[in-house]
Amino acid sequence: MTSLVNIGNSQGIMLPKAIIEKAHLKNKELEFEVLDIGLLVKPVSKQARAGWAENIAKVLPLNEKAKIKPIGSHEQKDTSLFGLWNDRTEDVDVMVRDMRKGRKFF
Repeated sequence: MTSLVNIGNSQGIMLPKAIIEKAHLKNKELEFEVLDIGLLVKPVSKQARAGWAENIAKVLPLNEKAKIKPIGSHEQKDTSLFGLWNDRTEDVDVMVRDMRKGRKFF
């Protein structure tokens, strides 16, 4: 059995060593979830991009504009979002690179 203890201006829970070991909580960052019946304490899942593949697989078919392009594909870039670039025939990326280098671009 455990109870809340005062820690400075806060309160904490002191867990018995046996519970920490059995729940694999030693030296872990913890996550709390308030449930109707109490409090759930669990280690934080730190897997990078955990669940991304499943979420993308669900969302992608719903978005007709979404496309997956292979790395290194050489398709013409869609510049429709670059309002001021619409009237230009040059490659936007090349123009921006040239501007950054200090070259004239007009």
